[in-house]
Amino acid sequence: MKKSIYAKCMLVVFFLTVALGGYVHASSLKDSDIRNFISSMQEIQLLEEEYDDLDDIEEELDPLSEEDMQMPEKPISESMERLKGHEIYNRIQGVAKKHGFSNAEQWANVGDRVLKAFFSILLEDEEPAMRAELERSLREIDQNPHMTEAQKEEMKKVMTGAMSSIDAMADAPKEDINAVRPHMEDLRQTLEHIDEEEE
Repeated sequence: MKKSIYAKCMLVVFFLTVALGGYVHASSLKDSDIRNFISSMQEIQLLEEEYDDLDDIEEELDPLSEEDMQMPEKPISESMERLKGHEIYNRIQGVAKKHGFSNAEQWANVGDRVLKAFFSILLEDEEPAMRAELERSLREIDQNPHMTEAQKEEMKKVMTGAMSSIDAMADAPKEDINAVRPHMEDLRQTLEHIDEEEE
């Protein structure tokens, strides 16, 4: 299964192991930037399918390390940073410019904020139930007589990381949330399409 720039972002919806940390931004998201980002996503996914070595770049991350179990603060920007020097970086920059961005860096920064707001909106109603489920799972791990202490600690590490992820994902700036809300259905359909392509 080929990993895309968005692969980690999609894990939040299905596995609750992603964290999108907060960060300072200089200006409000423009409606045109959100629309342009959405329209660019599938085109960039098609680009990635042309390269078999992108998996190797993502595999440099250790999925069980404390640092890599959670989503980086700027997931798309950090993925793009890893792609610098690769042929696809310049091609992504071309797509970004085609869709109205000045360069790949601006495209990635907008994408980070759009996705953070998207997940924040998704979690508005679901966060309490998700937190209750994670807390229940932690209690079950502690009480499981068939697991060693080391296994319990490893599982609890994953679960508490997921809990931190929920906190981090739910704090997009209100201005970004208001800007992204009208585009939720388009974003949902685009992300679901990308996820289906990954499978």
